[in-house]
Amino acid sequence: MRFDPARTLKNAKKRALDFFRKKPAPQRSLTSGPQFRQPAPRKITQNHRIIAGSIGAGSFALLTVFVISRFASADFTLIAAALFMLCGVIAYDVITRRTWEKRIAAHTEKLAHNHDRLVREVARNRNDLAVLKETLAHTAATAAAQGRQAAVTPGSVESRMLDTIIKRLGTLAEAPRPQIGTAWDEGVLELEMAPPPPRAQPAPYFELNANPDPSAISDTKVREYLQNAVRNDAIDVFLQPIVSLPQRKPRMIEAFAHIRAGDTGPLSASRYREIAEKHNLLTAVDNLLLLRCLQMLRDTKDEGDALPCVINIAAATLHDAGFMNDLVAFLSQNKKLAARLVFELPQGELFALDAATAPVLSGLSQLGCRFSMDQVRSRQFNVHKLKSLQVRFIKLDAQWLLREGTRPGGIGRINNMKKQFDSAGIDLIVERIETEPELRELLDYAVDFGQGYLFAKPDIATARALSAPARRAA
Repeated sequence: MRFDPARTLKNAKKRALDFFRKKPAPQRSLTSGPQFRQPAPRKITQNHRIIAGSIGAGSFALLTVFVISRFASADFTLIAAALFMLCGVIAYDVITRRTWEKRIAAHTEKLAHNHDRLVREVARNRNDLAVLKETLAHTAATAAAQGRQAAVTPGSVESRMLDTIIKRLGTLAEAPRPQIGTAWDEGVLELEMAPPPPRAQPAPYFELNANPDPSAISDTKVREYLQNAVRNDAIDVFLQPIVSLPQRKPRMIEAFAHIRAGDTGPLSASRYREIAEKHNLLTAVDNLLLLRCLQMLRDTKDEGDALPCVINIAAATLHDAGFMNDLVAFLSQNKKLAARLVFELPQGELFALDAATAPVLSGLSQLGCRFSMDQVRSRQFNVHKLKSLQVRFIKLDAQWLLREGTRPGGIGRINNMKKQFDSAGIDLIVERIETEPELRELLDYAVDFGQGYLFAKPDIATARALSAPARRAA
């Protein structure tokens, strides 16, 4: 075989590199084998302590008995041994009981800690899902919907809605509103207690200071204030939150229209609604409130924590074809706002709607709007009829449910009603909650939402804060 110096040198370099790259084997000592490995120290538990203490106490008792037997009779020694044994049993029972109680307390504390952690995680996941939904909705929106108009432009949908309201002032002599019917299908649910009579919410503190006695203002003066409010848009929006229970977290806001009454302060709906209904001005007030809320929602549509708004409307508004067409056109251009609108109608007016309004309710529902029913004046609830009318929320008086719960079988009827509402996708809102004891009793009925002076009063500052971006843009 021919000798190749280059190849030999290459192989030598390779073997040298392999030698230096190889890690040295660990040196084994004489005591490094498994037979010389030190065992891990055993952990002394509470059971070991109890056993050791029992052995020590038993040894001490035996020694004591042995000493006594050297100086006493056999009978006395036997009695002393029995007493020592009895004391030992009692001491062992006490020690084991205390150990068991400590273990139970530690386990309970651990369970409570894990429960709190799970509650926080569930709340965090719910918030993450809400943010994800908002993000997906924002991503699916068109680029044109992201723009915001600073003011109402001539010829726009909002200007046509304003024109419709103003033209209604010239037609005050139209036919009166249709009478509210009371006949409707038999309900599938029925409570024993009758609903409470209509009662107005107490006036806010600042309103009492500005106008201590609203009834002192004559009806003629109130009518003048109404006409002036409609002509000059002199309507203030007051907002009150609707909170989820038992978290008390605001989930919706309800808008109330207060008309400006000169220097005497604002007048609430409890004072002017009957007069406005008598003179056919209620629809104009409701339309102005709706338009103001639409502008407020449009100005806050890009905010992630914006809440849906509950707006009270009259049944005559749904019969106004011109206004409803403009509203549908506006919501079609702003579909994100439709999902944040909840139209609220009294039970009597909702059940008195004819077949001509069914397409209006269906169209608004397809755009994303929801409907709520309040002023319930019947003990019977036809869940199928409510579902066909696109109702997703129903308001019941807190005192009504509390009185029903005190009757025999009342809690079962309320729970059955709640289950039927849940199966139909209807959430229960309990209104007029004013004290903590009332809330604690209502929580036993697993209500979805609560509203009342206990959580917050109708406030104008919130509405002004929400409309601030529009004023800054203008």
